[in-house]
Amino acid sequence: MQANIKAFGGDPAKVTIFGESAGAMSVGLHLYAVPKSAPLFRAAIMESNPMSVQYRTPAQGSKDGSTYLKMLCAEAGWKKCAPTVAQLQTASLDQVMAAQTAYSGQGSSLWRIIRSGFPEALPWTPVVDGTFVTGQPLDGYAKGMLSKPTLFGTNADEGAIFAGIACAGEATTNGIPNPNAAQLAQCIPAGKTSSPLNPTMYGEAIAGLFKPINEPRITGFKNAAGAQPYKASAATGTSFYNGTAQTFASVINDQSFQCGNLQSANAALKQAPNNPIWAYRFAQPPLFNSYPTVPTQACAPGNGQVCHGNELPYVFNTLDQFVQPVPEADAQLAPAMGQAWTSFAATLTPPAGWTRYVANGQVQLFQGSGGTMAPGPAQSSNCTALWDKVSPRTP
Repeated sequence: MQANIKAFGGDPAKVTIFGESAGAMSVGLHLYAVPKSAPLFRAAIMESNPMSVQYRTPAQGSKDGSTYLKMLCAEAGWKKCAPTVAQLQTASLDQVMAAQTAYSGQGSSLWRIIRSGFPEALPWTPVVDGTFVTGQPLDGYAKGMLSKPTLFGTNADEGAIFAGIACAGEATTNGIPNPNAAQLAQCIPAGKTSSPLNPTMYGEAIAGLFKPINEPRITGFKNAAGAQPYKASAATGTSFYNGTAQTFASVINDQSFQCGNLQSANAALKQAPNNPIWAYRFAQPPLFNSYPTVPTQACAPGNGQVCHGNELPYVFNTLDQFVQPVPEADAQLAPAMGQAWTSFAATLTPPAGWTRYVANGQVQLFQGSGGTMAPGPAQSSNCTALWDKVSPRTP
């Protein structure tokens, strides 16, 4: 981009890097922990970054790579598992993917639930080697990194789709949603009879990801209102997934997305208090199901869940490609979001009406027909009381 952007009318001195989900994870790494990237961009936008991800150390990465290699050797029928690069290149796509499935599941429904539910459990991520990637983005700027103007935010119910997938266990192989309403309400894919996600399995998943010592601390946590949002037995089911999945969604939403982003932004502010940071929260209920082939209806219209990725057709103003006609409020909200992004990229400042983020402060709320400044997510008190003190371990 630096070499070619002028040919397209761009300015190499005014590059903003921008991503959503895994793309936002990449942006976060470049922003906070990749020194070689610093001269190549001046600002960053992150949508729905699961910021609580703890990236592997070289030792962890090497161990996981060796585990996967053994599974690939087994799939390919290589009796001596010390393949050269040339031999690795002879493995078929089916063999590579079968080994990936075996690695992700590790033969355990528990680990399948963890890996499908928690972004922290992604099987493959960059490694913090101390040279190219020099720190954990959750901690803010790594030593020697330059602060840059940043716009970041999350959706209201980021955890819903991940919990739905975890509840469904092994997804349908034909990509067709389950037509059985009674099964669908309990996240059961066609051909299955029960969900492996139950209170017992949930407790084991929490212990597996956050260490056994923290399981009672998390499941027994009481918020400011005296409720226990992370205790599976305390949750009732909904019309779109069971009570355990509802609790699982709250953990994923709060720990992985809401609290992780606030913790990272607060750390960056402490390190560079004069650097402008802007924050948003997207809370517009969906007009269509962004996940039609996933065996759960957690993100279907009418369920009130503002899921991971639901903001994208608003940012790119492409709602009319999915819904006709577009309701008036949504037709106004979409360009408002796009204008905010482009204004920030051009001037490093969103449109009038935004105020800069301060630690655990207000965010721009995108809901209805536009955006207004509003308090941060309701889970903020849970962040400081619990999640800022409990870090996940890499499975």
